[in-house]
Amino acid sequence: MGLELKAVCQIESDVERMGVIRLECRILTDIQTNAIKKSPLG
Repeated sequence: MGLELKAVCQIESDVERMGVIRLECRILTDIQTNAIKKSPLG
């Protein structure tokens, strides 16, 4: 019981971490897109 619970918590924390990484990547791409739009070359 204890081991199963620990495994579930580990999976949830991994998913959370992936979600945070995905969010950071989205913010970075938004910044890059805005920078390209604002630059004279864009």
